[in-house]
Amino acid sequence: MSSNDGRTSTRHSSNDATNSSSNDNGNSELSPEKDKTPTWDELKRTRTPMQLARQQKVTNRNEREPIGHKFCITNMMHKSTEDLKSGRVQKPIVGHLSCMEYMTEQMSQRVLHARKQQENEGDLWAEKWYGQWTLRWQMVTLLGQQNINRYIRESGLTQEVADNLFAGDNEKQKRYLKVVPMDQVLVAWQSAALAYPEKIMQPVVRAVDRYKESWSNGSQTKWVGWYRDSTLNLGAVKMTCRIGNAVAKIWNNVDENNDK
Repeated sequence: MSSNDGRTSTRHSSNDATNSSSNDNGNSELSPEKDKTPTWDELKRTRTPMQLARQQKVTNRNEREPIGHKFCITNMMHKSTEDLKSGRVQKPIVGHLSCMEYMTEQMSQRVLHARKQQENEGDLWAEKWYGQWTLRWQMVTLLGQQNINRYIRESGLTQEVADNLFAGDNEKQKRYLKVVPMDQVLVAWQSAALAYPEKIMQPVVRAVDRYKESWSNGSQTKWVGWYRDSTLNLGAVKMTCRIGNAVAKIWNNVDENNDK
């Protein structure tokens, strides 16, 4: 009986341990101290498809590199005979696009690095303290309606978009696309602004130069001498008399014809 009692007591003890563990688990699941904060997956399941799409769009925007902005004026009806490389083309190009592009800091640094390699200049005007704001801007001119349609659909730096737009054809790219940094644009505007008053005053300048030249080549001296001699010889009085006699003769002929 002792052996049976031992086996029975062992079986009961194992059952008690199993029951106690199950009771502990049940109590832990029902315990008010459990963290009931919902997970991200549970929150996503409660959101509408529109909210999920908006969140995914924001996530994709944050993951992408920031892009610049372009302020463009497009004229698809404009027929341009201008070749951006040589100045003239045989066949008119339909479509003209002018853009002022605002670049991000990463874009402007890439453009500045490329300019230093191409221009081989020590100091650029855009790098000076009063010209640093021009590093973010550049002017873009594009010809051709098909090129413009493809360019508008692209996003990113113009120099990088041009590689895909013209498939690496440098001659075609130079012919249809022109990109000028803002500091060079300002220098060109300054030259044009200074040349405009000179162009307006050019007739006056030429007249003053001719007047100075007339004194140096002797023509002005001859005219002054002739005027002096004519005044001393009463040339003006004699001319007036001749004019008066001619007028009087004409009137006399008119009176004689009326009398007849």
